Amino acid sequence: MRAALFGSGAPRRDFLAYLITFAGYLAVAQLATIIYRDLGTAPALIFAPQGVSLAATYILGYVAAIPIALGALLSAILNGAPPFIVTMSVIANVVQPMVG
Repeated sequence: MRAALFGSGAPRRDFLAYLITFAGYLAVAQLATIIYRDLGTAPALIFAPQGVSLAATYILGYVAAIPIALGALLSAILNGAPPFIVTMSVIANVVQPMVG
């Protein structure tokens, strides 16, 4: 399915798909942060951005790891996480949808 939608000479379409994945992940991650941390509903049993990353992985394939990693990285940095947490968060957010 990926080849039919995003392969064979469509770099603009690929870039747009990656940009949408990145922006969607970042937006949902920031919304989840507001809901869970600022509104006092923590701990989060379901991390909503993982739904975005799982859907992107199913649609785009493993190449979705790049915009997911960038979205997770920027989200963690915007939330003021320490470097170790940023690193582990990016790794976890990329690996989780890849294993299903």
